[in-house]
Amino acid sequence: MKPSIPSLCFSLLLFLVCLTMTACTLPEPMPRLAARGTSVVEAETGQALPLRGVNLGNWLLIEPGVFPDNPHRLPDGWTLKQIFVERFGQDEAERLMELWYESFLTDADFDRIRAFGFNFVRLGFDYDVVEAEPGVLKDDWYRHFDRAVAACEARGIYVLIDMHGAPRRQNNHRPSGRAGVNRFFEEPAAQDRAMHIWKAIAERYKDRSAVFAYEALNEPWGGGRRRLRDFVYRWYDEMREIDPDVILCFPGWSNGLDRVYGDPHELGQTNVMYDMHFYPGFFGWGEPRPEVHDAFFTDTLPRYVELMEAWQSPLLIGEFNVVRDEAGGAEMMKRYFDLADVPGVAMCAWTFKEYKQQGGIGDASWGLWTNAEPMQSPNWREDPLETIEAWIRGLPEVKIEENEKLRDLLTGP
Repeated sequence: MKPSIPSLCFSLLLFLVCLTMTACTLPEPMPRLAARGTSVVEAETGQALPLRGVNLGNWLLIEPGVFPDNPHRLPDGWTLKQIFVERFGQDEAERLMELWYESFLTDADFDRIRAFGFNFVRLGFDYDVVEAEPGVLKDDWYRHFDRAVAACEARGIYVLIDMHGAPRRQNNHRPSGRAGVNRFFEEPAAQDRAMHIWKAIAERYKDRSAVFAYEALNEPWGGGRRRLRDFVYRWYDEMREIDPDVILCFPGWSNGLDRVYGDPHELGQTNVMYDMHFYPGFFGWGEPRPEVHDAFFTDTLPRYVELMEAWQSPLLIGEFNVVRDEAGGAEMMKRYFDLADVPGVAMCAWTFKEYKQQGGIGDASWGLWTNAEPMQSPNWREDPLETIEAWIRGLPEVKIEENEKLRDLLTGP
């Protein structure tokens, strides 16, 4: 029996209504950003945009300090994955890691990011989230990136994507994903693998203005300044062939930028910014006291601002955290974020969330929010699969405590 003309018209009308409703629910493209002079601006209007953001740390690359137990039980995220493989097999290990990626970062986290007044996130990832085997990407490698980008777009938040852990690792430390391995700069094949990943990312997001920047490597201190410069310059050239408009962020050396790179304009490099990480009071940089931070503001930072003015490029402070109340706490963190009002300085705190054994923000916290009540992670080496899986699945239901004082300082008058 053939459908009647009225039924066909009704079906067409229903289709058009659904199509219109779908179109109306899609977020408007965000203004594309560009690095012009020492500022990040809206490319079309030239209006400077002060960038205040937070790292999505421990999501797509796990640093064991995120767990509510002694971090020395696990030296790095790679060890956790190996424990899963040895105990449960490769397929189950992959499933557990996917469950972590789905459970650790929630829609509520994006709402909190917006509520803190942040307008961008630094999304760090481990290469093996993307790569199935050397040189071969997973079929759905982009799934978690897409979720984050869509959630940010819906809230007016920009995204900087950062390769936090490179193939064969770019330093000896656990933030690279695997402590004690440092072969990236010595193995051309590892660099080729990294470029293969980066090109896939650039192709996928070149038309998504919410993805405003890429950063070649996180803390790439493992191969010497010349090798770092050579890779980053190669990265710049190959990424520019795919996306001529995105901001490309050059990672700093542990003690500077001018010892690695040259004036970008003399080299024909455009739309670039530079990243340095500062943790006064930690990692051999003085004691956690206000005076140490004051020295950073009055001595260290002005030297970088002066260099950026000479190079006519913006500076990203891609990681920082005061952590301890005795060092100034929320008020000192507010002082750091206010640096975003200085032309040429963008600020990004480490990190958005952690889990703590005792619970609560307390007088020291690396996360801007954490579990409100005490909790304990599983014994990864001994607990049964069901216990580990249930713990990971339960993460979205954990009651959260925010650093309300910092939030109010950042969003108040």
